[in-house]
Amino acid sequence: MAGHSGPNIVQDSLTFSIDAANIRSYEDGSNDVYNLISPIVNTGSLENGVDFNFNDLGKWDFSGSSTSEIVFDTGSNGNWGTDSWSVDVWFSTTESITNTAQGLIGKWAGGNYQEGWGIALRGNSYNGIMVRICSGSSQNLAGTGALRDIFPPQNITSSLSDGKGHNITVTFDTSTYTASLYVDGEYSSNNTNFDSGWSWENFITASNLRVGRSNDISGYYHGEISSVKFYRKALSEEEVTQNYRAFKNRFI
Repeated sequence: MAGHSGPNIVQDSLTFSIDAANIRSYEDGSNDVYNLISPIVNTGSLENGVDFNFNDLGKWDFSGSSTSEIVFDTGSNGNWGTDSWSVDVWFSTTESITNTAQGLIGKWAGGNYQEGWGIALRGNSYNGIMVRICSGSSQNLAGTGALRDIFPPQNITSSLSDGKGHNITVTFDTSTYTASLYVDGEYSSNNTNFDSGWSWENFITASNLRVGRSNDISGYYHGEISSVKFYRKALSEEEVTQNYRAFKNRFI
């Protein structure tokens, strides 16, 4: 597996990395975004209103319109089957965070309770961040029994919308069936209400990976996204902190 050429990030089990500041991932004026990790080759496309600016070395700028997103195909990235996984995303926004969810990233089969996952900014009872994980098959699930949310224990909406760079990392550990949320390199909260039936084995070709949107019940994001990383393991707290420290000076 080829390494990432950025700061000293965790390399072990890294399967997907896109970075607006890396010319191998994106070149200003192009419509294509490339996964930096080989031999896994994925190409995404900027859709309807996604722009680029050079602030903080490079960011994708999402208009918040009904179709503004980066779309990747239905390949294996974002589908972890019975494996543990982690998602790491850097973003910045000055948009008010309300109860209307603004999706940062996600992959789902479609419909409120379809199989998949998503990360969104959302206020009110979600305290600024909504991580939604839904298990099942390609068929719609009745009720909310197969849906799990994770959100911060305290309201952090104002700090997230200060226009500065922020990091959200979500991990899912199949050895303990625990999903954990980290904000700016520090542990925030978790959800342990999972069991051994939670897997995504039938989700491999179900849908596209979307950046700037998280799932069918989330609105589109209005702000900037700098980088996204996937791991096929649950990062430890120390590894989450390592990744945060590797990138944070870019946003000072």
